[in-house]
Amino acid sequence: MPATETAIVPLTAADVAGAVRVVVEALPPSGPPEPPEGRFERMRRRVQDARATDPGGAWVAHDDRGVVIGLALALRSDGIWILSLLAVSPRAQSGGVGRGLLAHSLRHADGCHGAMISSSQDPRAMRAYARAGFDLRPAVAAAGPVDRAALPAGLDSLVREVGSDGIAQTVPIDRIVRGGGRPAHIATLLEIPDARLYLADSGRGYAIGRNGRVFTVVATDEEAAQALLWRLLADTLADPSGEAILERVTAGQDWAVDVALRAGLSLRTDGPVFTRGRLGTLRPFLPTGAYL
Repeated sequence: MPATETAIVPLTAADVAGAVRVVVEALPPSGPPEPPEGRFERMRRRVQDARATDPGGAWVAHDDRGVVIGLALALRSDGIWILSLLAVSPRAQSGGVGRGLLAHSLRHADGCHGAMISSSQDPRAMRAYARAGFDLRPAVAAAGPVDRAALPAGLDSLVREVGSDGIAQTVPIDRIVRGGGRPAHIATLLEIPDARLYLADSGRGYAIGRNGRVFTVVATDEEAAQALLWRLLADTLADPSGEAILERVTAGQDWAVDVALRAGLSLRTDGPVFTRGRLGTLRPFLPTGAYL
């Protein structure tokens, strides 16, 4: 569908259901299996939250009948802009809708000093991000059952689990590594059932995950980062049928590759991460998909 036949407008409450339908049909599910109605409700909350907190980054594309055929959600926090979600209905892809949504969502980056995008492996998406002035960082993912014998001893002396009371302690770490804090986004991640926040000793890093699925690891040194990653992988052992999953391991994060291989996980290619502007060290760092 040519981009000239679409209208890109701010996301309204009336668009939410249609936008969620586009996401569900355009993007394959990730993570543990869940009922279709569960995924729809989870996405509905995510879209509504973004519209409430970052209306300037929430855009939809309508076709000439007024039907939603695309959605972009961009979020900003502490000077960092991220593209949280970009989806285009399969019937409207390759017609410029995605590029138009990206251009509108980038307006929400005005005044930010850095920006990040977690890309799929779709060549069209990677081309659009690169042409928007972002630098590509190749990435791999790792998954599989964790070798119990590989777990290092003494993790509990290096890493401790904290609740939402520990969110404030993530901000100075994020400012060093990411270039800006994201406490509200971390609070959202911790609303996921069974999600856990771990802190390394002496404020050296933090990690969030769920039953072996790694959401993010951010640290000021590799020793702390590896201890945090091992702690997340160890959570898989509580479920004998579970597998560990970590994604977006970008080039230069060899500390994470080392842990993944020692744990017995298998590597595969993953969609790259795109960055622009002035960010932090980005190392050691495993970003989230939705909240980088």
